[in-house]
Amino acid sequence: MTDVTSEPLREALRPPGPVKFEMQEHRVRGIITVAVTGELDLLTAPKLSARIGRLLRVEPGDVVLDLVETQFIDSAGLAILLNLQRRLERQLRVLCGDGPVRRVIEMARLEEALGVVPAPPTDAPAGPSPAIRTARP
Repeated sequence: MTDVTSEPLREALRPPGPVKFEMQEHRVRGIITVAVTGELDLLTAPKLSARIGRLLRVEPGDVVLDLVETQFIDSAGLAILLNLQRRLERQLRVLCGDGPVRRVIEMARLEEALGVVPAPPTDAPAGPSPAIRTARP
C-alpha cells in the first residue's frame, strides 16, 4: 500500500523539477569557501561531504559554507553540516540568507551549532563578509 498523504507535503517543500546541485569552491587566506546552488538533500549531501573532505585533506583551514543560493535542505543535508562541524579541526561558518533553508536551520535550532551568519547585502564588495572575518578565534 502506498502512502499518498506525504506527496502534497513533499511537493510543497521541494522545488519542482529535477534535482539541482552545483558546488563552487575557492580559498582566500586559509579560508575554504564552498558555495552550494540548488538542493542539499539525501541525494546531494554525500557529494558535498566528499568534496569538502578532499579539500581539507589537501590543506586544512576554516570552512565557509555559502548556502545563499541553496533552495532546499532536508535532514540529510543538516546531518552532513553537523558531521562537518564535528570533523573540523578549525571553524565552520554557514552563510545563509533569509528563506527556506534558513527557516529549516532555525526550526532545528542549529544556528549557533552551525555558526550561521547572515548573507552580506547584494551590493557588498566581494570577499568574506565582515561576520565571517570577525568570527575567527
